[in-house]
Amino acid sequence: MTTKDSESILASYATYKELYASDNYKSAYQILAEFIKYLIVTEKKYSFSVSQLKKELNEVFGFQLPDAVIKSTIKKLEFVTRQQASGDYTVDYKNIKVDSGFTSYREKAERDNSFLTEELIKYAQNKTTDEELIQELVAYLLDKSNGGKYQEVISAFILENSENTKLVNQLNTIREGSILYMGLNCNISEIGSISQALVLYLDMEILFDIYGYNG
Repeated sequence: MTTKDSESILASYATYKELYASDNYKSAYQILAEFIKYLIVTEKKYSFSVSQLKKELNEVFGFQLPDAVIKSTIKKLEFVTRQQASGDYTVDYKNIKVDSGFTSYREKAERDNSFLTEELIKYAQNKTTDEELIQELVAYLLDKSNGGKYQEVISAFILENSENTKLVNQLNTIREGSILYMGLNCNISEIGSISQALVLYLDMEILFDIYGYNG
């Protein structure tokens, strides 16, 4: 995974959080639909299978979704038609409407993540390769790290930048987005409705507590 790929995955979780917070969507499926629409348009897809889409959702966004979730989301896309013979889906571009807010959120997240990773790389001062460091950052923020060899560097970086509002906000946005996504992915059938707001108090102090920092 390249540094660019890692930044793209982090941007996905930041974007998910912003879409959730926007109150423009009534269900988790509607939010996922925006990611699928974005992928179809940017990759210029005219047809696809569930397995192909599943693979690309993972590669581009870092989303690991069950087939059933993807199929349920596709059913809500008016511009997609399922072919009975093959089971694949065809796309009618005349009816696609990509939420401009999605594009704006993602572009901003990508810019903010570039700033975040550049600052981390400068802080590490060539103690490791850029790609390995950023991959470990992804695992760290998505709570998938198993005590990687760069965790200490990342922890120290976060602590040292606890007063950097821009950086702290981006870290929190990514973490909040990953928590929302994990809840969705674990039990989407029960949280298809998001009419009740999920309140997250994930400031830097709590982030430190999560990872056992003593200050």
